[in-house]
Amino acid sequence: MFDIESKIFRRHHPDFEKLLSFGFVREEGGYTLRREFMEGDFCAELHISEEGEVEGKVFESFSGEEYRNIRIETMDGAFVSEVREKYCELLEEIRERCFEEDVFTEPQANRLAAWIQKTYGVKVEFPWKSLEEYGVFRHPESDKWFGIVMYLPRKKVTEGEGKTDIINSKLSTETMKKALEMDGLFPAYHMNKKYWVSILLDETVSDEALHFLISESYRLVSGRKGRAPKAVPEKEGPETWLIPANYYYFDVGAAFRKEPEILWNQRTHVKKGDLVYIYITKPVAAICYKCLVTETDIPCDLEGHGKQKVTKEMKIRLLRIFEPEKYPRSWLEKQGITNIRSAMKVTGRVEFE
Repeated sequence: MFDIESKIFRRHHPDFEKLLSFGFVREEGGYTLRREFMEGDFCAELHISEEGEVEGKVFESFSGEEYRNIRIETMDGAFVSEVREKYCELLEEIRERCFEEDVFTEPQANRLAAWIQKTYGVKVEFPWKSLEEYGVFRHPESDKWFGIVMYLPRKKVTEGEGKTDIINSKLSTETMKKALEMDGLFPAYHMNKKYWVSILLDETVSDEALHFLISESYRLVSGRKGRAPKAVPEKEGPETWLIPANYYYFDVGAAFRKEPEILWNQRTHVKKGDLVYIYITKPVAAICYKCLVTETDIPCDLEGHGKQKVTKEMKIRLLRIFEPEKYPRSWLEKQGITNIRSAMKVTGRVEFE
């Protein structure tokens, strides 16, 4: 089935105030719009979650049934094509009026691009028209790349379904061996594996370690000889993760009232012993649960609410419940966490009591 919404809204995030101005209604779990088109013959129903995920359905006004033909790519007759085109025009209007464009797809990739610009004054370049999702960072003196971000299927570098952003970074011989022992780092995709690595930008690698690796790459392509950084930051003890949850899709509290240990979708390199803080989206907008990861990489075959394939789960055990006033969204923003759209590693970034 053709996921029209993902294609149109990828690399964009909503401005919720603009959604309200456009006509969206704020409801539990997000924002909803119902809009007729094609002279009232069809009605589009859109739901945008607090995390910015867009879901849509098109219904025939006469029968009230969902019109799924627009999602079958092989159906290209004149009438189906017209309905699909008009629906896409509505989505594109919403994107232009209510959404802001992101440089890359993954939140960590966008944070990295902002950090590189702030640290080195280097903006990302998109040199290939046929590869618009490939961005490069070029050293201002040597004009050589010190990083290239690519949006690829995960199986190009590791296991797993779906696609993600990666960055290829150049490393010294000394750093290379140790770096490849880290989760989220692999021999470079489509580049010389002797000198380059591919790094997942899906929160598997901490921002601190990522900045270290990019800094080394920047130094190596500068054309100057200089002292190398001392070492790759060590990972000691458990990692800390922040994971969003939406009551619109899953009642976390009810699940924990039934069992102190539950299954949870695993989309990152979480390890047994890691700590997970669960952030409940609006209307709560606060961290409400602290959990311990007791088991990982449990095989499954599920379809998530965003139509993403879920191939593995983890078990998390409830350790503590917080009142919303303890860790509200405003507290997280003071810690530098402003975009909670997916699981992120926050080890060393956020200090919990």
